[in-house]
Amino acid sequence: MARISRDNFHGGYRVTGLEHDIAEARRNAQFEQDMSRISGQVVNAPGDALAGAARTTGGIAAGGIGVGVRMVRDRRFRYIMQAVLHFPMAFFVVFFFAATRKITSIEYSAMAHEEAQAASAQALGHGALIGLIVAVVWTAVYIVLRTRPKLRRLNQY
Repeated sequence: MARISRDNFHGGYRVTGLEHDIAEARRNAQFEQDMSRISGQVVNAPGDALAGAARTTGGIAAGGIGVGVRMVRDRRFRYIMQAVLHFPMAFFVVFFFAATRKITSIEYSAMAHEEAQAASAQALGHGALIGLIVAVVWTAVYIVLRTRPKLRRLNQY
C-alpha cells in the first residue's frame, strides 16, 4: 500500500510504494478481464457444443445417406463396402467376446487392487490382439470366398 510521508529535508511530501499498488491494480484488472471473458465463454459453451454436435451429426448422416444410396444403386460398391465393413464388425465382436471371457475368468477377490487393474488391462490387450487376428483372417476369407466371386459375376454381365 502506498504511503505518503512528509519530507522535512526537501520540503513537501514523498510517496512510497506506489509502483507496487499500480502493479497490483493492473493484475486485478487483468484478472477481472480474464474472468469476464471466461464467464462469457462458459455462457456460450452449451450452445456452441450443441451447434458443433449438430454439424457433426448432420455431416455423418449426410455421408451415411450418400453411401446408402450408392449401395442401393451400385452392386459393385455394395459388395466392396460389405467386405470393408466386415473387418470392424468382426474385430468388435471378437474383441468384446475374448476380453469378457478373459476378464470373467480372473479371480479378483484374491488380488490387490493394482494387480486386478493390471490383470484387466492385460485381458483387454489379449482381447484386442485376438480380435485383430481373427478379424484379419475372417475378412480375408470373406473377400476370397464371397466378394471376389460376386465381383467376377458382375464383370460377366
